[in-house]
Amino acid sequence: MALRGYIDGVIGDRLVGWALDDGALGSRLRVRGELDGVVLGTVEASEPRRDLVTAGFGDGRHGFRIALDPGLLTPGLHRVAAIVGAEAMPLARDWIVRDGEDRPVESVQLAAAPATGAAETAHGPDAGGPAPAQADAAQTDGRALETVAMGVAGWRFDISAGVAARSHAQLDAEAAAIEEFHALADALGIVAHAVVVPAKHVLYAEHLSPEQRTDPGRRPARAVAARLRASDGASVHDLYDALQDARAHGRVYPRAGRALTWVGAIHAYRAIVKALPGPALRPHSLDGFDFGPLTPVPDALDGEEADTEPSLAVAPSAAAAGAPPALVVHDGTAGRIAELLRTQFGGCRVVVAERVDPQLVRRAGADIVIWIREDR
Repeated sequence: MALRGYIDGVIGDRLVGWALDDGALGSRLRVRGELDGVVLGTVEASEPRRDLVTAGFGDGRHGFRIALDPGLLTPGLHRVAAIVGAEAMPLARDWIVRDGEDRPVESVQLAAAPATGAAETAHGPDAGGPAPAQADAAQTDGRALETVAMGVAGWRFDISAGVAARSHAQLDAEAAAIEEFHALADALGIVAHAVVVPAKHVLYAEHLSPEQRTDPGRRPARAVAARLRASDGASVHDLYDALQDARAHGRVYPRAGRALTWVGAIHAYRAIVKALPGPALRPHSLDGFDFGPLTPVPDALDGEEADTEPSLAVAPSAAAAGAPPALVVHDGTAGRIAELLRTQFGGCRVVVAERVDPQLVRRAGADIVIWIREDR
């Protein structure tokens, strides 16, 4: 069985996703749902999904919704599973949790759990066959640990989960989250700035083999920005062009590392600040940064050779007079950008989270909230 599918997340009182046999699109699979190891029930994946039709998966009737008690989703991390036979569906990279009124639930995080308990037989040929590669991604704090892809000249990339196409529902949900983020800021009278940082495999596609490359024009950030053009106030700041131009100043990603180099972080930081309103918000000059000796890359990907990058020896440490207080929320991939933003504002709190918690924004007392996510 050529199993494909994802868990999209939790909407109201349902665990939502899709599952199909790519070799038998006319069949309907039986999916068992689990939450924190407890079986929720089994349903047939036969609900219509327009995004699956658009993607070419037959009539698109492969969606599932498995009932759960929303009271079980207490604040914190919960492990979910959607299982066909003995194989578990992976969790979508931009999973969502929404309540019965379609509002985001910021306090709940999801991670994919492995299949547990007795396996059920799927409807379709060769049920219980080998799992597809995408279902083998491990999980940590809700984020997939992707297989390292070897490029040319020793370049390494973590792209296996990153290149999976996002569904229309996922892109719509991401655009809606950004609109809600801006609406919250408008209600509080503060500035909201949503930012996406292009992933390494997009900026350095020339170091990938041809079959591994993705079209920069079809990045999720481009699709989300297109959806937001009809919005009266919401937008997303795509750093793709700024970081492509920054390559003239040095590597913005290391050859064998995951995160931005200091060169990349400095240019990303400057692009963000220049896009913000206010006379007191002028980024630190490039002349204010000095680089030191080469140091090992702290997050080097799999490989025998150690990778090095220039350390940041000197960086401005004082914000300009009159600089406003700020809150920076990032998904764990923008630590260096956040460190530089701390030097820009008159008080800056940094929080690592996939989504912006409205209660946190209300308590922070910030004039500016910056939400940074990696665009894969």
